[in-house]
Amino acid sequence: MNEGTEATDESNFGDGKKRYSIRLSHDGCWMIDVTRSFPGAHVIEKAFYHGDEDIKTDIILFIDDNSNTKLNEIINGIRGHPDVNYVSVLDRLGQRARLMVHYTDDHSVNNTIANTDIMPIEPVHAVNGVEHWSVLMNPADIGTTLKQIEDECDAEIQSIRGFDSGKDMVFTDLVDQINDDLSPRQIQSLLVANNKGYYNWPRHATANEIAEELDISGPTCLEHLRKGEQKIVRSIIDALQRRHGHS
Repeated sequence: MNEGTEATDESNFGDGKKRYSIRLSHDGCWMIDVTRSFPGAHVIEKAFYHGDEDIKTDIILFIDDNSNTKLNEIINGIRGHPDVNYVSVLDRLGQRARLMVHYTDDHSVNNTIANTDIMPIEPVHAVNGVEHWSVLMNPADIGTTLKQIEDECDAEIQSIRGFDSGKDMVFTDLVDQINDDLSPRQIQSLLVANNKGYYNWPRHATANEIAEELDISGPTCLEHLRKGEQKIVRSIIDALQRRHGHS
């Protein structure tokens, strides 16, 4: 087990749990096998439910822009996996699809994780043969909890990383997260700028015109816009990094 914990002064949530990102791999799992067989494929398990015999799950499937893999190839690969009993394509657009997948729990870590101290807080994301879990757990139980997953699921914990802030956990919706991070003045400035066409190309309004609308100075308006823009871009890039498997 490679813990490699990087957390310092993480935020506590309620009963002392802290947020961690875990990268793990376990043989036989269809999500691991499919994303390993098709480089550039991403499988996001939004939600799963235990039926009488199978695990039923809501899946988002998409492919990196620079990948030569075709969406149908991946869907057929999922259908052909020995643990998968049913696949229904609910919707698709370009190189993205939403699927309903029923699979056995023979090689899944879901049951084991459900019986530990771990609480998943974001959809599970598989890419390049690795599952990325964002979870809350008690720091004192990290060693025993991860060993339980390794022993019961024949899993390999590739890394675990702690976080200094709980903002990503509190607002799992990206818009909520950005809204919480922006000041009221930044939100007002950005919305007025957008309505005036400041973000059109070519621009339909100048920063000074936005400042006049808000009854503030030009430099103050620019400060609100630039700081707000930086926060939005940072949040989106961070979300893209998580989606594409970058810590």
